Amino acid sequence: MSLQYSIKHIYCKQLKTIINTKGIIMKKLLTTKELAECLNMHPASISRKVTKGEIPFYRLSKTDLRFDLEEVLAKLKKEG
Repeated sequence: MSLQYSIKHIYCKQLKTIINTKGIIMKKLLTTKELAECLNMHPASISRKVTKGEIPFYRLSKTDLRFDLEEVLAKLKKEG
């Protein structure tokens, strides 16, 4: 993969932290659609990469996935 991923994520509006009620800073996990927007890809491309095991994800339910953008970028950069 190219460096477009690391450059694109700087401008991604989804990169926000969440502070829970106890004041603990947590990272926001992205939906498939949000990740696709950050990486300038189609959501179907993200789904294919998940199926192939090319990007890390968290499964919330059978069909509901979430992604940590930093983990995804690190994996894509490592493979690229």
